[in-house]
Amino acid sequence: MDFGKIINNSFNIAWKHKSLWLLGLFAEGSYSAFYIHKEDLNLEKIFDFEAFGISNDIMDILPSFEVLFVPIMLAFLTFMLLLFIMHLIAVPGLIDGINKITRGGFYSLAGSINVGLHNFWRFFGLFLLLFITNFIAIISLVLVGVVFFLIHVALGILSLLVLIPLLFLVIMTTTNIYSLTQRAIVVRDTTIGNALEEAFLLFRKNLLNNLLIFLIFLGLSIGLGLAALIIWLIVSLPLGMIVMAMGLKLIPAMIIGIILGLPVSLVVGGFLGVVFNSLYTLFYFELVEPGGPQIAAPAVPSGSQP
Repeated sequence: MDFGKIINNSFNIAWKHKSLWLLGLFAEGSYSAFYIHKEDLNLEKIFDFEAFGISNDIMDILPSFEVLFVPIMLAFLTFMLLLFIMHLIAVPGLIDGINKITRGGFYSLAGSINVGLHNFWRFFGLFLLLFITNFIAIISLVLVGVVFFLIHVALGILSLLVLIPLLFLVIMTTTNIYSLTQRAIVVRDTTIGNALEEAFLLFRKNLLNNLLIFLIFLGLSIGLGLAALIIWLIVSLPLGMIVMAMGLKLIPAMIIGIILGLPVSLVVGGFLGVVFNSLYTLFYFELVEPGGPQIAAPAVPSGSQP
């Protein structure tokens, strides 16, 4: 399999079809949880409001932490839920767009969004299946490790030599089968069960290729992630320094710099989202149709239907 061609085509698709960046931005969104301590939201401690021309006495009229905590958490959880919903719509939409661009047909952003909406519940069910599978597998490996450590520390350390590679294999296996199942659902418009069966067969019959695409995906994620961080720093830091030179304190200047650099971050995130999804989508096409035709379809206005 020509992985170099897959990588090059992934970047070409992302660059030539910029309307896909909107889907890519949500498709590769990351979600993280964090612990909020009362002192962390002490605004008077974090900000010098006088640097904004606002008296610090304003803190006396702001609601207390206990009053603000619940609304803040509800707003945060609502935002994360919205991102998750958009992710489940964007991924099948991206797969549909890449399918039409590379294998013939007319791609449109509106048409791909409709495909995303059509497959929403199937992708939600598949996500739950992945979550449960990974949860059970990881907990099982952790419990095995704990048992060995309870028996003897040396035995526990030795067990890590086996458990860590097993964890890698579990993540590689579930990630690839999950990704191939997503493509099968969209391309064939089939059920989760049928798509899982096809994905498992493609994985079992192409173990080496699946390992290689996972390593490529992992390497590109790290490399391009660092490149995106560098681009963000190049844009945001000078802006923050300019704002700080205008008289603001460090933290307010950094926040304003981040906000001003946000458009660049969104563009880079959308582009990389298309690249990563194209990578696995083109890999799937090579598995089901080795050396098949890759016809570049012209993009049509996003408001029109395919």
